[in-house]
Amino acid sequence: MRRSLAVSVLVTLAVVSPAASPPAGAGPFPGLNGRIAFISDRDGETEIFTMKPDGSELTTLTNNDDGDDGPSWSPDGGRIAFRRTTTGIDSEIWVMNADGSGQVSLTNTPTNEVEPAWSPDGTLIAFRAGGPSADVWVMGADGSNPTNLTNSAAFDTAPAWSPDGSKLAIQSNRITMDNEIWLMDADGSDAVNLTQTPGNDDQPAWSPDGTKIAFQSERDTNAEVYVMNPDGSGQVNLTQHAASDGGPSWSPDGTKIIFTSDRTGDSEVFMMNPDGSGVTNLTNNAALDGVADWQRVSAKKVTLKAKPRAVDAGDRVTLKAKVKPCDGHEGDVVEFYRKKKRIATKKSNQNCLARLKVKVTRTTKFRAVSPEQDLDHLAGASKKVKVKVTG
Repeated sequence: MRRSLAVSVLVTLAVVSPAASPPAGAGPFPGLNGRIAFISDRDGETEIFTMKPDGSELTTLTNNDDGDDGPSWSPDGGRIAFRRTTTGIDSEIWVMNADGSGQVSLTNTPTNEVEPAWSPDGTLIAFRAGGPSADVWVMGADGSNPTNLTNSAAFDTAPAWSPDGSKLAIQSNRITMDNEIWLMDADGSDAVNLTQTPGNDDQPAWSPDGTKIAFQSERDTNAEVYVMNPDGSGQVNLTQHAASDGGPSWSPDGTKIIFTSDRTGDSEVFMMNPDGSGVTNLTNNAALDGVADWQRVSAKKVTLKAKPRAVDAGDRVTLKAKVKPCDGHEGDVVEFYRKKKRIATKKSNQNCLARLKVKVTRTTKFRAVSPEQDLDHLAGASKKVKVKVTG
């Protein structure tokens, strides 16, 4: 009985419910792998959880009697857009901080808004609105200026941004009753059909480097995870399993794909390599787990300034090192280096600024490093700053 429920839910998600969104990502790739957001009904209602990439440190983010799902990480990894059912039947797009705080509604209309997907620069959110026909819309990240991109009589849904923000992959039944993967410009123009198979092809997800699109396909009767080139060529079945596998989402560094499968008898979150090998079960319980998206996090940065930049021999300069982003990293340690030798260690203040006065006897290059690292930010180092001795 539980296996049937898992298969039913997986197929339903592929057709009418929020699909796994593309990896949240912007700027240079590869990114850094953060936490995995996913949905689960382990507490009775469908809610949004996060976990570490190995499945540990489970955290509940939402607690809504009508259920929340469809999590999509913002490019900076600081927020999650998601679908909330507010009146038992009406669905709206909401956004919250990475820890579940600050939950705010972005849409409030008589129609259903689902499947949010952030643009790579974080300024826009694409989503699906309407029913029984549906269109792909886009709005500002604050919910402003909603605009219909597809405006068709078909069922257009599951938007996924290309990493450079120029394209959107969607699923649509505009030619046949089956869903197929289409590719269009970010303004909705120049739509091109990428897949044409007897079964549903849906839930597209771009690889972080933009060279592949993973998607779910039912061409083999049961749902499988496929991958293809952005022009639709080179379509390959990655999962090749008798169970239903779908909802792919790439890790920010491009080395893994997470997906939903009922191969254990329950709907669970799994992880595999981009070639389909190394399948690992991340969740393992009697609940329905799935629809996962991977957080992209930024490396910690350090900027260094020296004042003045030119001095007489024996004069002092002030080195100022700033740790970015500052939020959550107030008090991080900063190490100062003269050439390759560490000359001092300072604790940054509440503004993440560390200062050091140092005597300069000859033209020297300085550098600052913040060696501390955690789940969200790796150690960061500044560029070298030259202080020139003029006399």
